[in-house]
Amino acid sequence: MLLLVLGGGLLAGCTAPLLPELNANLKRVNASLRSTNDSLRGTSSRLPTVSAAPPDVCDPAAFKAGFEDQYVVTWNQIVGHQESLYRLLSQQHPENPAARQNYELYRGRRLSGKGIGHHVEYGLQFDTQGHLYNDCQARSYTQGGTAGLHAVAQDLKALRDQELKVSLR
Repeated sequence: MLLLVLGGGLLAGCTAPLLPELNANLKRVNASLRSTNDSLRGTSSRLPTVSAAPPDVCDPAAFKAGFEDQYVVTWNQIVGHQESLYRLLSQQHPENPAARQNYELYRGRRLSGKGIGHHVEYGLQFDTQGHLYNDCQARSYTQGGTAGLHAVAQDLKALRDQELKVSLR
């Protein structure tokens, strides 16, 4: 039992210095992204662009691909779900203007692109002996995907903040 406590203490002690570094990396990623909140107020949506990869990224092209792939997949899944939900609600309750307005808010906002289109190129790849040979690209792709998730969460929040409350009485 004492060994587990010591092991947990040692493990916690080892990871504590990583948290400030992780936070600093996330701040650098956020600074490198251009916000899309203005485009969300328009009639169409567009993929945000990555102006520069964080300094700890060894392959900026893989980072950008990971960002775009993850952003497109997540955006399209959530926007598609919300569009379908509010279309159904507005059909079932045509007297409800909030359901119709929310349907119009999400309609036509899906992004073009497949998403995860670069996974084959930048995903983990091993040689015939089982050794990883694209560690830099795979790590950069994953870092980009994480940044893409963070960016899409912010942009989806901005879109959801425009929804009207739907009351079905």
